[in-house]
Amino acid sequence: MSDQSQDASSAVHVLRRNTQNVVILLLDCVRADHIGAYGYSRSTTPNLDALAIDAVLFEQAISQSNWTKPSIVSLFTGTYLSQHLITDGRLGGRIEDDGSIPTGHVMVEEFTTLAEHMSRGGFATGGFVNQGHLPAHLGFAQGFDVYESGLHDPEVEQFFEAWVNQLGDRRFFAYLHLLDLHFPYTTQDHLDIFNDDLSERPMTRLMQSAAGGEEIRRRASSDGLTQENVQELVGLYDGELLGVDDRLGNVVRYLKESGLYDSTLIIVTADHGEAFLEHNYFEHGENLLYSELIRVPLIIKFPSRQHAGQRISAPAQLIDILPTLQEHFGLATSQEVGGTSLVGLIEGTATPHTVLSELSDLDGRKALYYGGRKFIFQASGEAEVFDYTTDPLDLVDLADGVAPDILGEAKTVLQELLARNEEFAKEMAVAKRPLNQREIERLRSLGYIR
Repeated sequence: MSDQSQDASSAVHVLRRNTQNVVILLLDCVRADHIGAYGYSRSTTPNLDALAIDAVLFEQAISQSNWTKPSIVSLFTGTYLSQHLITDGRLGGRIEDDGSIPTGHVMVEEFTTLAEHMSRGGFATGGFVNQGHLPAHLGFAQGFDVYESGLHDPEVEQFFEAWVNQLGDRRFFAYLHLLDLHFPYTTQDHLDIFNDDLSERPMTRLMQSAAGGEEIRRRASSDGLTQENVQELVGLYDGELLGVDDRLGNVVRYLKESGLYDSTLIIVTADHGEAFLEHNYFEHGENLLYSELIRVPLIIKFPSRQHAGQRISAPAQLIDILPTLQEHFGLATSQEVGGTSLVGLIEGTATPHTVLSELSDLDGRKALYYGGRKFIFQASGEAEVFDYTTDPLDLVDLADGVAPDILGEAKTVLQELLARNEEFAKEMAVAKRPLNQREIERLRSLGYIR
């Protein structure tokens, strides 16, 4: 190709990128293995499955932690939990002993957020959020022209559409956070279709009562749930997921009807999964990093269906989203990030990279995806080892059969990564600010404050 032809091709390429939009749909609490496109047998996600046909699907996408706040900070900043140190906000499940208003860690201004990068790249930026952990005054509005938190799921969709309608021809970056899947599972009747074969519905009755959620949690923590109880809870969860998928479908239909679908890069992912006693734990959070808690969907629909139908088996993580968008759009980088652009994996020019998930207890367990294996290192240095390709729920510990040199190599990789993260964290002065009464009530309704 001549130099003149190359210049013309490059100009068209830049022009095309300069007319693209971005929508991130964050589905709170979604575990990947309950999605049809990931092989689930129930029809829980028909709209997401249809979108996946036009998209790249990452089979082993990992969240940076097992609950919302640190995972979303990682998504927004492209940094590991041990880099950003945003660990407080879950409040230990209680109001302070002296009766004072609880506080939460702030995503301080020293971070350059994904929304800030997109804004500097010429995008209008809008955040529409149903999640009590992500209020504007804790730093989550950084870089957004419009940031609406405290919404309900139908309002997330409505506010987003109204915002886009008034933008005219300006390209946009939007973050939509949907929460309806979160416990308690108050599944609407028309979505409650996965428990029809059960003769008794005790979990459903408890879920509809004022203190039923706490009773279910109590039973779960004391071996008081039967196999049929768990089956019923999974059915309620799947019904809620079907409802969240309806919301996603509405957003996709809006983009198509508005003529924006082909020019919009759509990313669908989650902040964490949900456990149903696979490892004797129910819900999410606490001190575990098994796949039901941290393996999430990651589906990227590129404009004009570029790369459609690809399935990537190499591990990826939430913090890879920011550098992927930076590379795709040619955005300037102004701060170190922990993630790696996924463009190389998609185009077949890169080898798998290391993936790390951590607990808010920074001295606790670490999950490292390295060398085709998943290692869960205890604080003592002991490890569980899993083959994530054949054992998606981390049920068979292979540690006894792993050669010491392989285990030692993985431990060294982890130690070096954590040392780099610690150096980065020294530059971040994490602060605390009080939550207001409305935020406390929202978090109480979700079980984070008791």
